[in-house]
Amino acid sequence: MPKAKKSPNDDLVVLFLELAQLECAAGGTWAANAYKKVAKVLGEQKDKIKSGKEAGKLTGVGKASASKIQEYLDNGTINKLEELRDEYGDQGGFKPSSQDVKEKPLKAAIVTKIKKLASSLQSLPAIAMKEELKSNAQKTTGNKSELADRIAEGRTLGACPRCPACSLGRLRFDRKTGLFSCPGGFDDDTYEPCSFISNNVDRTEWTIPQEENNSSDSDSDSSSSSSSSSSSS
Repeated sequence: MPKAKKSPNDDLVVLFLELAQLECAAGGTWAANAYKKVAKVLGEQKDKIKSGKEAGKLTGVGKASASKIQEYLDNGTINKLEELRDEYGDQGGFKPSSQDVKEKPLKAAIVTKIKKLASSLQSLPAIAMKEELKSNAQKTTGNKSELADRIAEGRTLGACPRCPACSLGRLRFDRKTGLFSCPGGFDDDTYEPCSFISNNVDRTEWTIPQEENNSSDSDSDSSSSSSSSSSSS
């Protein structure tokens, strides 16, 4: 298998992903999200960024981030990052990579398959939908349309696992970008934000409750019996 082509700004992307991760640990959710956005924008550039001024012209890169980029290009380091490293150190097993923020939209055929399945699941009682989501450790809130869509995605792609960075949040998946992100989670009574973002996550196997499988089989048998009876007439 050919290796994924690296971004010409790989070094900057990794630094801003680390900034986002450490800012999250410091409770700076807004700053963490801003740094993730910068990392994503830098990773999408085909040419090497040569100055902070050049970076500042890109949508999504603010003056403060452009200044940090220039600081890195001049000195090979970013003071803010060093300060965060000193205070928060290694924040878990997630190691940022420029490849993590590259968008990989879900194929149209798969999106269509999920939508069709979601439509057919609308006939299920809401309580049955919530039970299926609960049995797969997924979010159980929302209207019937949202529940059906969540189940359809799970049956098609697998269940979203817990975040490999913080182990608290349940990952969210964006079909348009193909990126998984973590909303953070509660550690005892304290909410802990998380900046995890990646296009490479292993989903877990989705299980369908036995009662629903039996119900589907019954419906199928009933349909066959009815069809056979009709033919006899």
